[in-house]
Amino acid sequence: MAAVQAQTLRSAFVTGGSGFLGHHLIGRLRSDGVSVNALARSVRAGQIVETAGAEAVMVRARSVAHALLLSHRITSACEASGPPA
Repeated sequence: MAAVQAQTLRSAFVTGGSGFLGHHLIGRLRSDGVSVNALARSVRAGQIVETAGAEAVMVRARSVAHALLLSHRITSACEASGPPA
């Protein structure tokens, strides 16, 4: 079995950060020294993720189709940035 080399996570993008699990995930990541950006679809959600320690990325989808397009663009941007160094 091949050995797995641990890598230090420097940044993360969290969706659902204003929810119960996401809010706690942001707190855990921040306590581990990880820089966190979190998707927020309302001003209130943005306040919640910022209180948890993340930088809010405000996105207002006009429809489900628009939300899927935005999700695809976010995923593509994350993949383009490559693995953590």
